[in-house]
Amino acid sequence: MKTIPQNLRNALALLLLMAASPALHADTYTNPDSGLVLQYTISNGEATVTGGTVPSDGKLVIPETLGGVTVVTIGESAFNSNPHVKEVSAKSVTRVEKYAFSLSQTVTTIHLPKVVHIEDGSFTRCVDLLTVSLPEATSIGDEAFYDCVSLRRLCLPKVTSIGNQAFSQCPLAKLSIPKAATIGNHAFYGGGHATLTTVSLPGTVSIGNFAFGDCTDLESVFMPKVRSIGERAFYYCSALTGVYLGGKPTLGANSFRNAPADLTIHH
Repeated sequence: MKTIPQNLRNALALLLLMAASPALHADTYTNPDSGLVLQYTISNGEATVTGGTVPSDGKLVIPETLGGVTVVTIGESAFNSNPHVKEVSAKSVTRVEKYAFSLSQTVTTIHLPKVVHIEDGSFTRCVDLLTVSLPEATSIGDEAFYDCVSLRRLCLPKVTSIGNQAFSQCPLAKLSIPKAATIGNHAFYGGGHATLTTVSLPGTVSIGNFAFGDCTDLESVFMPKVRSIGERAFYYCSALTGVYLGGKPTLGANSFRNAPADLTIHH
């Protein structure tokens, strides 16, 4: 019985792999009226925006379809360090990949009504960012909004997971995350910027190390389902007077270090 030579077997395997891989099609969309130009790819019947030129008014409105298919993703580093984008709107996008808008320091408004996943560093250091609308998002990656020093209000009604340093050094005055089960390390670390006075975490089970560290204006925390609180999670929350728990969670070392002497923990 004849055997197939190794080099031929390798070639056949490569051909089979190529045949099984989805075709990747790259193209460009241009809107002559607004001046918007988008580079995009199509794979598996879905479009990913990979970059482009923003109109002179700074409004980045991504069409729901490109090349005849639905736009699902804003790709990795697509608008990284873009000096022109001010407003981001995309009705069909469900995922924003890593560093998509990081260091784009003119972004003020984000409206992504169908986005489910915000990946690591997506909006890191968007220093002018004021408004974030993510009503369907369920996960926020590490450093996703790190050092967004103008962001003061945040409502994430469906988010269940918040990554490490996701909102670290954001001057949040109001925070609503009713379904967040896990909050990562340094997720809301103040770093001298936080202005939160009250935090309600009705669904949170786990809070990471330094999660609310240095939130010096924080006065009360409500977390009835929490089971574990990480090391120095509320470190240097020097105004904290009331913590409301539904049981007796596991506490990391120095969870409430440098809290006021009159701090009361209610079980």
